[in-house]
Amino acid sequence: MEPIANEKQYVPKKERAAFWVSAFLRDMSYAMSNQVMTFYIDVMGFANERFSWILKFLPVVERVYDGVNDPLVGAYYDRRKHGDTKAKPFFKWTALPIAIGLFCLFVPITFSRNEGVNMVLRALFAFLAYALYEGFQTANATAHMSLYNSITPNTTERGSIVSIARMFAAGGNGLISGLLPVLYGTIAPDDVGGKRTLYLGMAGGTAICNLLYNYIMYSKVKERTIAPVEEKVALRPLLVSLLKNKPFIIILIANAISGLLNAGSTGLYFYQYNIGNTSYQTLVGLMAIPCYLLAGAITPKLIKAYEKRSVWLVCSALQAILNIAYILIGYNPVIILFIYSFLSSLPGSIKQMLYWNMVADTVDYGEWTTGKRSDGMIYAIEGLSNKIIGAFGQMSTALIIQYIGFVPNAKTQSQRTLDGLFRVPQYIGLSCVILSAVPYFFYDFSRAKQTEAIAAIAARRESVPSENEI
Repeated sequence: MEPIANEKQYVPKKERAAFWVSAFLRDMSYAMSNQVMTFYIDVMGFANERFSWILKFLPVVERVYDGVNDPLVGAYYDRRKHGDTKAKPFFKWTALPIAIGLFCLFVPITFSRNEGVNMVLRALFAFLAYALYEGFQTANATAHMSLYNSITPNTTERGSIVSIARMFAAGGNGLISGLLPVLYGTIAPDDVGGKRTLYLGMAGGTAICNLLYNYIMYSKVKERTIAPVEEKVALRPLLVSLLKNKPFIIILIANAISGLLNAGSTGLYFYQYNIGNTSYQTLVGLMAIPCYLLAGAITPKLIKAYEKRSVWLVCSALQAILNIAYILIGYNPVIILFIYSFLSSLPGSIKQMLYWNMVADTVDYGEWTTGKRSDGMIYAIEGLSNKIIGAFGQMSTALIIQYIGFVPNAKTQSQRTLDGLFRVPQYIGLSCVILSAVPYFFYDFSRAKQTEAIAAIAARRESVPSENEI
């Protein structure tokens, strides 16, 4: 028997639109913060031989901070007393600190005429800006991602809403990731001042958009699946309960592999030196827009007709085949680059939308098997995993450019460097697709089990009436 939760639609069209627009605005800030490594190289001077240790270890220090911050935020989110809303207050009090922190990430302050002292203080300032931005962003992201599950108890409706939200999020990410290369291409390779202005201006504009995102989430979006308030649970039992969530652990392992096998921020340099124009990075990104739209339309249908695991594995196989073909053929003529990007974007976009649907499913699985709805901890630990593993992924930028002999802000690069800018990221990408697919062979939270879980959760809540229930 189908669970009662799946027998009606809950989210009005205007609220859906607000949620999708907010996803667009929110991911702009993520895209901008991901540009910080090239900012460190081009403007802050951390790639200079004497200070290259900063570029290698600063991301690790930042993620160690996240390692302490994320689970504490997740535990606070789950244990905090709430009425008929759990996430909304977080959008109100985190908005301004996030905007300030994001802007400060791209402020290249000169502290001293002594180069050594100046660089150390710059690194310290960079860490403090990151701590401000990510500290509050973690709390905000935990609240936002919990809406992926709590915006509706109807799993079919949720699949559609989340898939389209991820499409809009990709659009926001793509706007920043596409606009920056176009503007970057108008600046001479050795014009550090021009690059400084570019990064600072885009950070300021993105920070304003992030404020708008928080306003929309606070005023226009509702929560409908909120567990009854219980007595506070200690942090350790919350963490232990996650170990019993098999689907969540599998997703974490696969995501950790993806984070480790990362080409970092070398793509911008590939377009600058191999292709000769960074604007091509934006044009290639635009080619993927039809794929994002198509993925947003077909992903809900795919996960309704097939198991999510099966769709994921098929998409991974397609990505691997396309990646191998691209490595063998190369990028000359440049039309090959456009064709490869277009073809690989569709399975990649479907996987992105699948991922967040599957993470939302793990919240149901956890409540089904343990009786505790730990949405805050799940999204916080998911974010923690991304950040810690991503730190090593970001280190790859420094390791790759050192390995291939890349010279920052140079007008030209050696042939060895040009070959490395193309081949090394492609080899890493291929390894990532293959190895990160392996854990999904063990993912067994099927549609039948999910139906059973939703029904059991609904029955459990009906037996314990609460003012927070729908």
